[in-house]
Amino acid sequence: MFYIIEIDFGSTNTTVAYADDDEIIVIPDGNGNLSFPSIVSIKDDGEFLVGFDAQKKLILYPEETFFGIKRLLGLKPGDYVTENHPEIICKDGIVCIKSNNKTYSPELIASAILKKAKEIAENYLNEEIKEAIVTIPTYFNVSQRHAIKKAGEMAGLKIKRFINSSTAAAVTYGTLARDTRKIYQKESVITDGMLRSERVILKDKKIENNGKIMVIDFGGGTLDVSILEVGDGVCDVLSTCGNKMLGGEDFDAAIAKHIISDIAEKYGRCLQNNSSTRRRILGAAKMAKEDLSSSKTVEINIPYLLKTRDGLSDYNGTLSQENLKVIVADLLNKVRELIEQAITDASITNKKSIDRVVLVGGMARMSIIREVIKEYFGKEPSCDINPNTAVAMGVAILGGVLAGDFKNVLLLDVTPLSFGVEMKDGIVSPLIKRNSTIPTSVTETFTTTDKNSTNIKIHIVQGESGNAHDNESVGYITVDDLNPNLKGEQKIEVTFLVDSDGILKVSAENKSTHRKVSIIADGDIETIQKVEYTDDYKRAGETSDGKKHWWNKK
Repeated sequence: MFYIIEIDFGSTNTTVAYADDDEIIVIPDGNGNLSFPSIVSIKDDGEFLVGFDAQKKLILYPEETFFGIKRLLGLKPGDYVTENHPEIICKDGIVCIKSNNKTYSPELIASAILKKAKEIAENYLNEEIKEAIVTIPTYFNVSQRHAIKKAGEMAGLKIKRFINSSTAAAVTYGTLARDTRKIYQKESVITDGMLRSERVILKDKKIENNGKIMVIDFGGGTLDVSILEVGDGVCDVLSTCGNKMLGGEDFDAAIAKHIISDIAEKYGRCLQNNSSTRRRILGAAKMAKEDLSSSKTVEINIPYLLKTRDGLSDYNGTLSQENLKVIVADLLNKVRELIEQAITDASITNKKSIDRVVLVGGMARMSIIREVIKEYFGKEPSCDINPNTAVAMGVAILGGVLAGDFKNVLLLDVTPLSFGVEMKDGIVSPLIKRNSTIPTSVTETFTTTDKNSTNIKIHIVQGESGNAHDNESVGYITVDDLNPNLKGEQKIEVTFLVDSDGILKVSAENKSTHRKVSIIADGDIETIQKVEYTDDYKRAGETSDGKKHWWNKK
């Protein structure tokens, strides 16, 4: 049997699911775990350990163990990364990770995680898996999507489609609102170290949930917010927004900074400045954050952390819920801002018209996050389904739609970021605006502004800034057959088409010669770097003879 698996590739954990007939099944590993840590460690022989085995090496071998790798996918030199990550270097214009004098691409590390997901599915289904649907953060640009596709190829997987994680969670709730869908979380039973049988837990739950749903997917590395109109099997995305650099990791880092400040205040400078020390503090910060989900105050103990005259001694401290609110106040404000942005983008004038707020992801356990939502909406967020598997189940439903198993579910998704072209003086002319329902296409006609040029390179960007260089460069398209004697008379018709995967296809036609060229603007970093740094021009609109060749909208 041919299966397409669904992978919720999270910054902290990864979950695998699939759809079979009218069933949605979250696949356990051989030990019965429904997800595994998105952590990779490099062994002495160069092989990768992934998941729980890698997690064990996080403290003892920090230089060889990577977590939160999803944040590094598709980055370019100068892009922001958090200090939680290992040493980042730039090699041949590409962001890489350095470990023990060796460099690794983020795509290679991510491929190990996707390969692990593939192996879990193959062991469970006893079938070779070749294709997958993968979740991504809402604000992943085309370069980051291309990087995940590349990682999938390295893992032996063809990525059939991307789904925004918050949209996937909304599909889970929206589908269950319409009818009773069979949701299975199958647990493996291990006897004598061998997989002997299965115990099936059937989750048959009908959620009365038609109307407007806001889904807040708050994971370890990213925060996504989507608003959907759900009814009669249709999930219509009204708006989506996100922050790909805001997640549980940032709360860990804020608590870690608090611990370091507390140590400096109490003991002075007595910390060993190395990776192992930093990882131990981060580990303690993460544990304190998780313990505060169910306690008002927690004790923080890190053995043998402080370097004193008498040798190494322990660090002991306390952290309360009220202290935590102060420490992460700026992060909580960012959460509120995203919620407000999603409401504004959906053209909703009264937040009370949101019928239900759904909270998923690992940060759903944090009481201060639930409090922020309750204070804003005046009601508790819903957690009817396991927040750790809600996204994976939603992707499985959409996988079932693609496979033809579910025929009465329709998703109307949107593009989270605008696409445009660079114009004269570096300004952007947007063709497809963010939150446009996809698939969609737009055609506009432009004219050239200079003589004496026979070609033009059109710069394609993604983002919301009016300045091209503040946006993401996703590709170039070249029109070669211009008449050098004409200025302002040559019309070039440009068409942008965004498909259901959010992939942009661009075509440009010289209306004088009717010659048409097309590309897929997939944000391939290596191709873009070659154009930007190797060719004899530095900006879009500059021709091969070095002269600027700007154009205007007709």
